[in-house]
Amino acid sequence: MPIICFEGASAVGKTSLSERLRENYGAFVIPEVNLLFQRKECEPKFWYFEKQIERWKMAVEAAKNHEIVILDGDAFQPLWYNWSFDFDFGEPFEEILGFYQEKLSIGEIDFPDKYFILTLRNDELRNRKISDALRIRKNFERHLRFIQPQIAYFNFIKSINGDLVEFIENKEIEKSAERIINSIKDNNPNRITSLELFDAIENWLNKHNPEEFIS
Repeated sequence: MPIICFEGASAVGKTSLSERLRENYGAFVIPEVNLLFQRKECEPKFWYFEKQIERWKMAVEAAKNHEIVILDGDAFQPLWYNWSFDFDFGEPFEEILGFYQEKLSIGEIDFPDKYFILTLRNDELRNRKISDALRIRKNFERHLRFIQPQIAYFNFIKSINGDLVEFIENKEIEKSAERIINSIKDNNPNRITSLELFDAIENWLNKHNPEEFIS
């Protein structure tokens, strides 16, 4: 059964949309790392990366018994997120690439069957943040910086395989949910291999600076 992934800026509605699909369509939802796991002090360097692998394994297992499995946040997020901020979080590009290449080659992670990239204007995101007083969104304004590089990254993946990525302006959750359900009914059996896709992503990230996409 399909494993799909929701991505987009903070407050764009990934979690709310996931919950709507869980309630109305029986989807199995796997939250983002920071909601699913509690990080203790002195964890190993690649703790966050390893937890992404755990999330993927959870998705594969859940797909055996559920019609739809949703990853709330991309398991490959450390790759494009760190690129968006010029790798100033401590993990060099080569180390992140090496980690994911190894996990891909031994089958411990893979790309989802489809990415849904949720979008909204920045002023709408800020309004949603204000209205959602129950959730703390750390570094919200700084995170708005990665929106354009993130869209460029997923546009590149879409250019390689148009059926792997779909952009949705998430103004109304019910309409977005219906669109997603209709979209995943169509499978794409002809996509390139995961290692080929990863190699293409590596080349693209090496050739582009995130500042190119920030206006």
